[in-house]
Amino acid sequence: REVCTAAKDNLTNHPINLRQFTYLPQYNLLYCRIPKTGTTSWLGGTIMRLAEQLGMEFGKTDIEKRIALVEHFKVKDMKMWKRIMKNNPISFVNVRHPFERLVSGYLDSVVHGSTKNTNKYEGRSSFKDFVTNTVLREADEMELTNRPSKMFTDWRPYHDSCNFCQVRYKVISKTETFDEDKNRILKMIGVDEERRVERMHVHAGNKIHDVSKESFESIPKEVKERLIKVYQKEFAMFNYDPEMY
Repeated sequence: REVCTAAKDNLTNHPINLRQFTYLPQYNLLYCRIPKTGTTSWLGGTIMRLAEQLGMEFGKTDIEKRIALVEHFKVKDMKMWKRIMKNNPISFVNVRHPFERLVSGYLDSVVHGSTKNTNKYEGRSSFKDFVTNTVLREADEMELTNRPSKMFTDWRPYHDSCNFCQVRYKVISKTETFDEDKNRILKMIGVDEERRVERMHVHAGNKIHDVSKESFESIPKEVKERLIKVYQKEFAMFNYDPEMY
């Protein structure tokens, strides 16, 4: 809350980012999606299974299914949003250490860019070049124009994606405790815990900490300080240590 009120642009006044939310009325479950924080595992895994248990089917390929699911369970307008809020939903979001998310975004869109149709980034830079010439350049453009779209969504700061200053989430899950948090959320909606299932669309898997540490060894101190400033609200809001990497 201190971050919300201290921010120069007053984050408590920002409009609700409806397009980020997925709502399952049958479970009164409200999920806010932040790219590169386990979204594919939630949408393509747990939430898809919940929908299928209700007799719903979405598309043929995994991507088609996720797109159709998001469209079907979208929050259409503020009238619907207010109705959902009156129902006191089981609301949750998953967050992640900003630097691990950055490394994951690099692996996904630069190293493996063809899997996400992000070929304008694919294979064109080392991690150091990516941070300097893509992330920081886009961050500067975003700040200059005050347009979040100037920064690609997979590494755009996520402090305002899910309106943390307006929505009091029942659960703020962390990637580090993904399985435990997931089962706690399922228990809250009266669904049996899932057996430990393989996370989806994970390039580095459980080694992301080591990969991140190795990646940041190439980043000069002054560049890292600029990165910390870009993601300073994430570090403060969710108690992540900027000196971990």
